[in-house]
Amino acid sequence: MTNTIVLENVEFSCPLLCDDIRREQSGKLILIGVYSSQILLTQFPGNMSLSIFGEISPKRLGEINIEFQFCLDDEPTSGIEMNLTIGALDTDLFATPPIPLTLNAPGVLSLRCREERGEWVETIRKTIAKYE
Repeated sequence: MTNTIVLENVEFSCPLLCDDIRREQSGKLILIGVYSSQILLTQFPGNMSLSIFGEISPKRLGEINIEFQFCLDDEPTSGIEMNLTIGALDTDLFATPPIPLTLNAPGVLSLRCREERGEWVETIRKTIAKYE
């Protein structure tokens, strides 16, 4: 697990999980419900959506296929596949739309990613617990 995810054609830094990401008219991003070490649910099974935010540093121009996958106790639950169009080799911000999840029990939620169908790289781990 690392704060920088190094893939062949792109690096992601400082990944965060949050409930939603919105864009202001000025172009600034608003992160809503950023999670720290735990995600607490009032009941199981529980449905929620999580967005992924961070910095992206591309290493080449053009199309790059990226997949993100959530796992609960190392079992895949849901994910998203994105085709990024890279027009400049500048560091920029990265945000996914909300990714729906169904969590059937407490456990450890992990996020992993890969590019171009390569090897999965784990990025984030959060404890899923019941709010008492």
